[in-house]
Amino acid sequence: GVHSDVKQVAATFEHGLSQGWRVTNRFGAIDAKVSYDAVFSGAAPQDAAAYLASSLTRAQNAATGFGPSVASVSYVLANKRNSDGSRIAFDPAASAGLVLESVINSDDTKLSTISDDLRFNKTLELAGGKHDFATGLYYNHFSFQQNRLPSTILTSLTNRPNALDVLAYDAAGKVVGSVTEGGFVRYGNGVLQGNASGTYFSPYLSDTWALTNALSVDAGIRRTIFSESGRRYIAGVSNQGDATTLADNNVGGITDAFVDKSETLKGTSWTVGSAYKLQPDQQLFARFTRSA
Repeated sequence: GVHSDVKQVAATFEHGLSQGWRVTNRFGAIDAKVSYDAVFSGAAPQDAAAYLASSLTRAQNAATGFGPSVASVSYVLANKRNSDGSRIAFDPAASAGLVLESVINSDDTKLSTISDDLRFNKTLELAGGKHDFATGLYYNHFSFQQNRLPSTILTSLTNRPNALDVLAYDAAGKVVGSVTEGGFVRYGNGVLQGNASGTYFSPYLSDTWALTNALSVDAGIRRTIFSESGRRYIAGVSNQGDATTLADNNVGGITDAFVDKSETLKGTSWTVGSAYKLQPDQQLFARFTRSA
C-alpha cells in the first residue's frame, strides 16, 4: 500500500507602500514522506513447464546451483504448509499452465520544498493609457531523497495469486534445496538510492499597458538561475551464502561507492502579447514568447 505523510504551510502578506507601490509576498513550504510496497507485473506470463525446465538447468549447475545430484524440480506453495509442516504441491494446470514473474517494489521517498515570491507592483495613469508595472523575485529550494528496493517474485496466474517456490530433488525424491525462497526469485534486482537538492532564483519584470478599455499590450522578462547537486550510489551484488537456496546468490544492494553531479543552468525568457476585447464575452489575443 501507499503511506504518505505530508506537511504543508503557506502564508501571504500584502501591504501598501508610498507613492502607490504595493508589496505582496507569498511563502510556502512542504515536507513530505511517501512509502509504498506494491507488486507490478514485470514480464509476460511464462509456460510453467518451460519455467521448470530452466529452473532444473539452473539447479543442476555445479558452480552456481546445487550440482548434478539434482534430478527434478517441482512447484510448491511458498507461504502455506500442511498441518504436519510439509510443503503443499502446486499444479500449474490450475492457472492455465502458466506462471508469472512480477516485481515487488519497496520505495521510500522524502521531499521538501521552500518557495517565496516577493512582488512589487504599481499602477500608473499616463497620457497614453494605464500601465500596471510589476517586478519581483521568485525563490525555490528543494531536496529529494529516494531509496528503491525491487525484487522478483514468482506467482500463480490467478486472481489473488499464490506465491510459488521451486524445489529441487535428488533421484531418491529428497529435497536438495530451493531455487526460490519464500516466493522470491531474486532480491534487490534494480536497487537504487540517491539524493538531490537545488535552488531557483528568478527575478522578473512585467508591464501591462491598457491603451483603451478594449485594447491592451503586455510585455515581460524573467531571468532564471538554477543550481543543483546530487549523489547516486552504485549498486552491487553479493552472495549471501545460504546453501539451501539459489535466490540469495546475487542479492542486489547499495555499495559505498557513489557518483556526484552538480550543475548550474541559466536562462532568460521574455514575452510580448496583445488582447482586444470585441464583446464582454469575446476577445482576440496574440502572444510571442522566447527563451534562451
